[in-house]
Amino acid sequence: MSDNPNFDMKPTYVTDEVLEGLKKLPTATVYNAVRYFGSTLCVCEGLQNFTPGQKMAARAKTLRFLPHRADLKTDTPQGENAPEYVAMGKCGPGDVLVADLQGRTQDCVAGDVKLLQLKMNKADGVVIDGAIRDLDVLRDEEYGLTVYATARSLHGGPSVAPAEEDIQIQCGGALVRPGDVMVGEDDGVIVVPSW
Repeated sequence: MSDNPNFDMKPTYVTDEVLEGLKKLPTATVYNAVRYFGSTLCVCEGLQNFTPGQKMAARAKTLRFLPHRADLKTDTPQGENAPEYVAMGKCGPGDVLVADLQGRTQDCVAGDVKLLQLKMNKADGVVIDGAIRDLDVLRDEEYGLTVYATARSLHGGPSVAPAEEDIQIQCGGALVRPGDVMVGEDDGVIVVPSW
């Protein structure tokens, strides 16, 4: 960890220029640098790249899902104001949607229909601590998204519901805050704090 007393850990906006620089580096090198500066739990464990050969470095837009319960639905905005649609709407070039499903591998909350919003917004991709589906459509229709998830599933009726967006979440056991950078390649994906 850095012993520099002037090291500032306040979150900052990560520019597109920095993102492009991170894409040029091996993810393992970025991982070593992140660990050096004290972020030891930065690997999103159990997630795999479902778009082999694509490298990603993008700002995190976060979304948390929680188990279904009647009061959650009454306390959470629905329709176009639902947290998942708000979060997807905030994603643009240089951004990636990061969703916390607590690693539920049968729960799929993203497929071709929902991810069409990310394609239209020209977002870089999606990182899901849960399942993904419709990968063939994403490839055939050239969505252009880099996709990380824990599994593939055809299960479209998840046991979780979108609860909150733009908050700190976990993804594969790593803390992800809005604006952090998700860096990944075929070996996996890590979180680079935005400080």
